Amino acid sequence: MTTKPGAPKGNKNAAKDDGATSFIHARCTPSAKAAWVMAAQREGLKLTEWLVKTLNSNA
Repeated sequence: MTTKPGAPKGNKNAAKDDGATSFIHARCTPSAKAAWVMAAQREGLKLTEWLVKTLNSNA
């Protein structure tokens, strides 16, 4: 198997080692998710990072 020059090697998301091994699945309205995505983007975070930060600040 050959790869193209400059092609990504492996799944970089899988390479993260932040200790997170559990998942939470939640249903929400499209408008709520859109608002959360925009809030995360304003802070320069991915949605998951923003959700974890927000939930931890209210724990």
